[in-house]
Amino acid sequence: MHLGPKHEVGIRKLVKALAFLSKKKDYVVEGHLACELKLPADFIFVLRTEPKTLGKRMHARGYGKKKIEENLMAEMLDYCTQRVKAEYKKMPLELDTTRRRPEACVKEMMKAIKQKKKKIDAVDYSGSLIAFLRHNHGRK
Repeated sequence: MHLGPKHEVGIRKLVKALAFLSKKKDYVVEGHLACELKLPADFIFVLRTEPKTLGKRMHARGYGKKKIEENLMAEMLDYCTQRVKAEYKKMPLELDTTRRRPEACVKEMMKAIKQKKKKIDAVDYSGSLIAFLRHNHGRK
């Protein structure tokens, strides 16, 4: 498989970032790609948002319809949580950001780290997935 120049640049940046992190004691990695790569981690958080709220937030930020739909489907299918479980062989700490401001999310994560919590929120958007499937496939 041949990667294009854009992907090759991204891979070089990733390798450089991983080399940098390997020399650090404490760090935070943020982003959805963290669930695709196994990084040394004491705590893994997956930030979750109720799909309707997520759609509104993404629309307000100017994301296109396809990108919004992909993200909503990933949220309804617990994609990042499932990927973390597969990559790290442990359950991440899920944090529902739907009704929390960013500052409150940070405080909750800091508290979880200090208290060495194994769980923060129980997140389940399967009801949204069922409603989506019924709506798009005509079932009542």
